[in-house]
Amino acid sequence: MSWLIVTWFLAFGYVPQQSESVLDSQLALSSRPATVAQLGLSLNAFKHLTISTDIENFQYMNDPLSYAPFRIDYTFTAEFRLNPSLVIIATHECDHVIKNGSAVDGYESTETKILAKLSGQTNF
Repeated sequence: MSWLIVTWFLAFGYVPQQSESVLDSQLALSSRPATVAQLGLSLNAFKHLTISTDIENFQYMNDPLSYAPFRIDYTFTAEFRLNPSLVIIATHECDHVIKNGSAVDGYESTETKILAKLSGQTNF
């Protein structure tokens, strides 16, 4: 019986798409504290394929009963497990500024990654 288990991973990848731009000088990006809510879904098929997605919604708390959403992030991921230690991962994330319930033009953030992830564990 192990008294300590250390899990580890090493991932290398390729980023075919990445951008972040603010095209509107009237768009103010803030750094004040906020709250976040996250909802995710994952599907496993044939023991080797996992498809998942999640949505993160960031909001300011104006008062104890009022929240003002200002950003929403979407992530989509596909993982193919070649063996217990090696996984090929493709992921895409896009972030959108929200104002009055709608996406704001003039801001874009997107990233696509393709990774090979080697993982394992060491028992002590």
